[in-house]
Amino acid sequence: MTSKNTSPSSHSDGQPPRGSEGVRAGAHALASAVGAVSSTVEQMQTVARARVGTGFDAAARAHPAANPVGRAAAGVLSAVALQTKAVHTQIRGIAKISDAAVGHAAATLPADEQTRWAATSAALSAAFGDSLAADPASAALVSPMALRLDGLALECTRASLTRAYPAATDTVVVFVHGLAATELVWSDDYAAAVLAAGATAVFVRYNTGAAVADNGRELSELLDGLVRSWPQQPVSRLIIVGHSMGGLVARAACAAAADAGPEGQAAWPSVLTDLVTLATPHRGAPMEKVANVVIQGLRLDPMAAPIADLCDSRSQGIKDLRFGAVRHEDWAGEDPDEALHDRTVPLPLPPGTRHHAAVATLASDPDSAVAAVMGDGLVRRPSAAFAPNGTHDSLVIIGDAGHNDLLDHPRVAELLSRVVGLAG
Repeated sequence: MTSKNTSPSSHSDGQPPRGSEGVRAGAHALASAVGAVSSTVEQMQTVARARVGTGFDAAARAHPAANPVGRAAAGVLSAVALQTKAVHTQIRGIAKISDAAVGHAAATLPADEQTRWAATSAALSAAFGDSLAADPASAALVSPMALRLDGLALECTRASLTRAYPAATDTVVVFVHGLAATELVWSDDYAAAVLAAGATAVFVRYNTGAAVADNGRELSELLDGLVRSWPQQPVSRLIIVGHSMGGLVARAACAAAADAGPEGQAAWPSVLTDLVTLATPHRGAPMEKVANVVIQGLRLDPMAAPIADLCDSRSQGIKDLRFGAVRHEDWAGEDPDEALHDRTVPLPLPPGTRHHAAVATLASDPDSAVAAVMGDGLVRRPSAAFAPNGTHDSLVIIGDAGHNDLLDHPRVAELLSRVVGLAG
């Protein structure tokens, strides 16, 4: 059974935003999007008029007698250009005025209106999370990396965690969701399976539009605070469960901890006994690869180039899914908008860490040709089954299941129970 919790999203200080804050941020983001689309259309219209004007010029050179017609056409094009510019200026102006008006009206909204924004905020964060977080006016739409209980952010202090988990065990299982999601997507059965096996489940929420490497660094810092402040000391085992992008973020956290070196040594890698990845695109996702090729193809036509610019405004988090990048170095200094070839160098997990993977295929027969082509609808089997350490400690192939089905599947619950039951 999936979670029924519908608690709201958070804003920049880690606590849920007031209803008015969410509405104001949403209005600002919508106004910005309208402005961007308007500018894109205006650029395309400018290119189209230039092409028409070039055609008239060529005709006039070939047929001087047509000069009067060419001059008349040029006048019409100039008038159209002025009118078009005025229209798009009005559109952008109305968007800004609407932004301000909605922001003013939002101040009167009751706080419980914010509960409607959780899924919207997750979707917006996925698409534009990095740029939204960088703009103070829209930052309330994205969620900073934080532990969550009943939808509310928790501080990683001994007092806060003791209140939240009065029956804490010394084995902690951390669940990390994927793109465009929150901790609310996980099945309640998973927490129950973990608890029955003798461990405590905790859940993370984060801005999925930020770079995977940045989220990995923040997750590493969060895990360090969790292990140091956990009520049941010492923590004997830490297990991370990541769905889709969440598995990449977990690997990015391992890389960030390793890159920190002895001076910034984190406490958590030494107790990380197991990483469980569910439908994770370790070697990339085909949809983002195809999208990037198509977008670059659009740039070959000046008329379509503005559309390519608009598409390239998608978040860095989405772009990292192209090849499964978990470190900034994985791009090898290349502009992610131009990278067509995989330059990632997978790093092994921390010493002593076991890797378990669950892979889904839409086809009922996981070994069929259809399964090989379609995968789970978003990630293909070789990518989801990739083992950073070279081999898996366990690999579960689930047929007749889609990408998000692994968020609520009995075989995944069995896998989690089995992993918790392993000796540390």
